[in-house]
Amino acid sequence: MTRVRNEQEYNEKRNQIISHAVALLDEVGFEKFSINKVIQNAGMTKGAFFHYFSTKKELLASIMELIYVPMMEAIKEVASDASLTPTQKIIALFSAAAQQKNTGDHVFQQTVLLLQKDENLAMRNEMQTFYLKECLPIYEKVMVQGNTTGEFDIVNPKGSVFIYLNTIVAINNEMGIVLYKKKVDPVGYEVLKSRIMAFELYSKELFGLENDINFYDAKLLDIKMK
Repeated sequence: MTRVRNEQEYNEKRNQIISHAVALLDEVGFEKFSINKVIQNAGMTKGAFFHYFSTKKELLASIMELIYVPMMEAIKEVASDASLTPTQKIIALFSAAAQQKNTGDHVFQQTVLLLQKDENLAMRNEMQTFYLKECLPIYEKVMVQGNTTGEFDIVNPKGSVFIYLNTIVAINNEMGIVLYKKKVDPVGYEVLKSRIMAFELYSKELFGLENDINFYDAKLLDIKMK
């Protein structure tokens, strides 16, 4: 007789495995990460593990989904909101992605942090490639809408959105390196601060935004060095 799967129980166990995998990635890094170590840490058999994940690639993809699925859902929701103007959408799109990192979910936060480690560079690059691929057409569409309404005057939306999003990725990478360490590096922080300010100025000029509008939290610019 075939056993009927309890979806809640199945999902809970699957999430437990993902939690163990995230903790292992945090401990050993992407290159030394293995299914056998996850199975050992989770205290289960190989047969039980493969009931939930068929390959290491599938498990890693599920870990990255912790970040990009809620982020892309939030971004797509903003982009499709007919009540927002293109200007409002540009600001809300950035906030939607940024706010996902502030979730109270422990596994989500741990996943964000582990992606900042040098040993997880390959995983971080894959994540960024996905982000750019998914977001480029969304932001380009909003820029074209803004040109149509007269809110924006962007000569080359495709080229501009490429520069804009890659700049965000570069700044976020640097932010991870500088700010997610136990002790903030004063020199690195000053470089990061100058690049954030340059990005803010570029964004305001690109979209014709008011000076009091900021993308990054102003608290980032007020970190006190110990």
